[in-house]
Amino acid sequence: GHSTGTPAALAAHRAEGPVKEGALVVLDADVLGRERTGDETYVRNLLRELAGVDMGFELAAVTRRPDLVPEGIRAAELRARSQPVRMAVQLPLLLRRLHPALSHFLYVVPPAYRGRAVVTVQDLSFERHPELMGARDRFFFRTFVRPSVRRAARVLTGSEWTKRDLVERYGVAADKIVITPYGVDPRFGPDGPAADGAPYALFVGGLEPTSWYFESVFGLGGLGALGMIALLAAPWLARAGPAAAVATGIAVGSVLLLAPGVLPALSELAGVSNALRR
Repeated sequence: GHSTGTPAALAAHRAEGPVKEGALVVLDADVLGRERTGDETYVRNLLRELAGVDMGFELAAVTRRPDLVPEGIRAAELRARSQPVRMAVQLPLLLRRLHPALSHFLYVVPPAYRGRAVVTVQDLSFERHPELMGARDRFFFRTFVRPSVRRAARVLTGSEWTKRDLVERYGVAADKIVITPYGVDPRFGPDGPAADGAPYALFVGGLEPTSWYFESVFGLGGLGALGMIALLAAPWLARAGPAAAVATGIAVGSVLLLAPGVLPALSELAGVSNALRR
């Protein structure tokens, strides 16, 4: 989603004062073009909104995909093969050269970065249910998010729930947290693109238990008489081959969930794309 309140939060200040006119503000936009579901949607719309606001300072986005940075924002390309190496070495070195007055990150501020920082934390699900995340990701999130939010000038989040988590679990001062409720991507507005045929509901996200909306999906499954179609998709399935590009297809009024281990091989999804055309 996106939010029009975030530009003001990016200019938030500590005792050093606000960002000065003409200064450079950098946003870490590494998720662009990487099928990172909600994080990518957040950053893409954040950049789109910021590009249309004159705040008196220059904006730059650090990304592997400069072609996805909107006009009005400077693209700083940073290629990377290893995320740990990128965060530990490459990004701090680039920021040292750019010398921004303020930088914005998702979840983690690079440990070697010594400049002023703002960090967005969508949720602390990795703390509430660590068993639902892979060991590698769990290690990095639990190791680096806590010090990141403590050292940041401001912590941005989208809900009171996550704000309470940040205060209670990480000891972040409540007045340092800025809640900016998530908006709706323009494509889902009344003037957005629409397909012919019966209406449908699309649930998109990584196939992690924390991303499943069980009650909602199964509830929609009982609405077959209304012509509802429920889909659950995951970007990683698209990398398994053309047949899996459509993550899961279901008949009207029914629901199919696919999770790792449900099928012996993704090749068994060869008929999925045809199912959506019926």
